[in-house]
Amino acid sequence: MKASSPSVAERSLIGSRVAGLQDTRRWLLLLLLSEAWLFAALVGALRWRVLSGFDRFALLASAIAIVLGWVLSRRAVGLWFVMGGPLLLVIATLVNGGAASEAQWIAVSTSAGHVAFALVLLCSPAWGIAAIVGSTVALAVSWSLRPGNVVPGALLVADGRIALLSLDVTAFVLWLAWNVLMRRARLEDASRARLAERIQAEREKQERTKALRAAAVTVHERLLSTLRYLIQAPTPDREGLRTLIATSEPFAFDGSGEDLEHSVRVATAARIASGIVQLDTSVIDLPVTDATRAAGRAAIVECALNAVLHGGATEVKVAGEHLGDIVRIHVTDNGKGIAEDALPGLGWTSVIEQGLAEVDGTWSFTSEPGHTLVTLTMPSASAHTTSSIVDDGFSQGRTLLAAPLLATGAVGIAFNVIGLPSGILSILIVALVIAAIVMGAVVIVRGKRPSLLNATWPLLFLAATPWLASLAVPTGAAMQAVAPGMVTSGYALIAIALWCRRWQFIAGLTFWAVGMVALTAHTAPDQRQPLLIGLVNCLVIVPVVVVVSSIATKRFRRAQDELLLQREAMNTAVVRANAASLIESQLSACVAQSESIIARIADGADLDDAVRHELACLEGLIRATIQVDPVASGEFARVAARLCNTAFSKSIPAQVGTLISSSDSSPLPSALVKALEEAIGSADSVTVRAMTLADEDHLSLHLHGGSLDAQTLATFTTDRLQGVSLDTEEEPGKGVLVLVGRRLGDASASVGSVS
Repeated sequence: MKASSPSVAERSLIGSRVAGLQDTRRWLLLLLLSEAWLFAALVGALRWRVLSGFDRFALLASAIAIVLGWVLSRRAVGLWFVMGGPLLLVIATLVNGGAASEAQWIAVSTSAGHVAFALVLLCSPAWGIAAIVGSTVALAVSWSLRPGNVVPGALLVADGRIALLSLDVTAFVLWLAWNVLMRRARLEDASRARLAERIQAEREKQERTKALRAAAVTVHERLLSTLRYLIQAPTPDREGLRTLIATSEPFAFDGSGEDLEHSVRVATAARIASGIVQLDTSVIDLPVTDATRAAGRAAIVECALNAVLHGGATEVKVAGEHLGDIVRIHVTDNGKGIAEDALPGLGWTSVIEQGLAEVDGTWSFTSEPGHTLVTLTMPSASAHTTSSIVDDGFSQGRTLLAAPLLATGAVGIAFNVIGLPSGILSILIVALVIAAIVMGAVVIVRGKRPSLLNATWPLLFLAATPWLASLAVPTGAAMQAVAPGMVTSGYALIAIALWCRRWQFIAGLTFWAVGMVALTAHTAPDQRQPLLIGLVNCLVIVPVVVVVSSIATKRFRRAQDELLLQREAMNTAVVRANAASLIESQLSACVAQSESIIARIADGADLDDAVRHELACLEGLIRATIQVDPVASGEFARVAARLCNTAFSKSIPAQVGTLISSSDSSPLPSALVKALEEAIGSADSVTVRAMTLADEDHLSLHLHGGSLDAQTLATFTTDRLQGVSLDTEEEPGKGVLVLVGRRLGDASASVGSVS
């Protein structure tokens, strides 16, 4: 039964950029909203006795919502519950009519901005914009109707307009970043899904090719060479055949095989006297990978078989040497040599050339009568390096976190312009912040780690802001107007530091924090609260959100990568099993029939002309089957294999050469193929080849016999062939050579059948 591989849609879920971005959103919302609620809850708990009943209900209900949100956080409903915590406190702020002392705890960290951020990330783009507008209106109404419910701070600067601007800009940048990243992630996932389909098709083709080559190696070593020996030998070596049968394992078409020495001796046992093939121990211990060892083993066996069967060698020597990143194997024999005009056969192309090419190996030979040297060159194990996935998976999340933080820093410029006293130092502060924001925006847009110099300047500019402010602001001055600009510079610094090296993050934030402490010490005691709140927020809350989100997202991506590797390994195994099953289904009957005949001969059955004829028919069919991929091979190769099947069905021996053509699958005229099959019926034997030369596919069918009926082929005209060339050369008393060709660019002209 054919194994089932995972669907493309299922595979695309693993390693999905959308899934990674959604996981970053999950952690960002959990931490950001929980932080907002926790800060308010602590302040509220300290003022529990003076809270109104509605305030107490809102606090308890919000606590339940936060807990449920964390429990259900892996579902979308869990994030809505987490958002419900701050939302209940926002509602309490809007409806609370009590004194400021009773409502301050709510407004400390429950501005509508937190809810707006959550809605932006949870809703569709249109509803996200509506959430920004609604949250801004809610905050403006709360401040204008009940200014006592708002802790003195950002809302008091410029009558609160800059605070509302900060909410709008930050939320809009977050909305823009989220939707751009989601769109990019969806496009990338769609592109990866399409690529996965192409990779899957190519992988299936490659696995079928590997299975075919493995079958070619196995069958050629252990069966085809035996069949050819029995067809040619006047008297079979029955003892050698019994040795071959006794020492051989059942055929496996998945590329598995025995060790090198055993393979050589078993493959040649039926036709080579003991001691003809001599293996030096140096070739056994060469430092190569398993794949390279298998390819080298197959090539050595093929060289030994060719030397004995075709070259008549009585001595074959195999030796190896290790030369740094490569190994060389030398196979020498004393046979008659390789003819200069020799055409590549099945073993030459499938076993040696393709086998070595798969492991980045090459081969060469020199030949003269009495001495042939074949050199196999392959990479050693030391030349191979392993690769790993180098992707922390946080690039999207880094952008999602950094964009709104940098936008807040940009709004802080307005706070600095209004809050700082006029002077050169104030102008310098504003200029440095503007330069740092521009540099930071470039970093975020590029999405790559900046160079050391490009990262140092913006971090230094922002970290120096509180130091310069302590010089610009008089001692004991009010900090309510200055604090927002200083705090937002810390947000911007964190946004840029996210893209930098860890030591730059720590150094920049530490330098900024010490400056904030110096500025706080420079301020009157009753004016220090806004600066301290901002300092704690930047040193504790924001870094915790950033670090935890980063770690969680990295772990998610790494888990995804591990799952992807596991699924790919499983998928590869399934594809490989399916390919082996396909090849086995095609070859098993032929192999079983051949083995049965070999066993009968080994037990003493006669090897007469009828048996040789049957073996020759099986040999032709097997050679064609192991060369042609029934799914991915081109039309000319498939037609050649079909002609070999026709010959077998009519009990006509077929000598099969190389069956390789381009991937062009445009069908040949059906009437032409049918005529070729009919012509085979009148032949004594056939020779079939398919190949691609330059820009043209070729198929040659040599019909051997004295009384051939190829008259049907002569009736084909140019119109009936539709772009396909057909030539016939008659050899009186010997046979007919039929040549079929088609230029690769003319394939479309012959699509369809011809009656």
